Amino acid sequence: MNEYHAMRSRYRHFRFEGPYNFLRGEWRDVVDDGAITYRMTAWDGETGKPRAIIRAGSTDAKGILDIGESKNGRRRLEEFVAAIDGKPRSHRAGWDYYNYGFSKAFPPKDLRIEFVHLESKELAQALERALLEEYRWHYKDRPPLNASLGHWRPVEAWLESKGHKPRDEQGWLDLSRFRARLRSPAT
Repeated sequence: MNEYHAMRSRYRHFRFEGPYNFLRGEWRDVVDDGAITYRMTAWDGETGKPRAIIRAGSTDAKGILDIGESKNGRRRLEEFVAAIDGKPRSHRAGWDYYNYGFSKAFPPKDLRIEFVHLESKELAQALERALLEEYRWHYKDRPPLNASLGHWRPVEAWLESKGHKPRDEQGWLDLSRFRARLRSPAT
């Protein structure tokens, strides 16, 4: 029997902004052109709460569809919008959403986005990798729109270049010394 609860993240010191209605573009006045890590989630249009998704190991109560990162948050999210509308763009999760008919199970009006602004693309990749590892460990699966588990070699090399051990004593990526950044004023 699947367990039904929300995973408590060890990376919660990175405070995500949102959730924002993705289709209505509520996020456009908040996200800037800097590095971000983001989560795309599915919501129940009737209850106004996250929509649970059954995974191999338990049920994801937060309804996470995709965990991603970008050095330019605004551009990346705009590419996702274009891709889910069927326009040719380089956003893989958006392309999968459109081409494999995910909109039937998760209508665009019920998509939500949350993100955290970060100091660098490297830190955004590290947080993406950490969140994907954590998700995989807990749910024994990937979020439905994630094709990969992130860039582990470059992430660990970057952490080492910063003088940090990449992993803590329990084997998790050690991002405890890093924090979110304040966003730039919207332009």
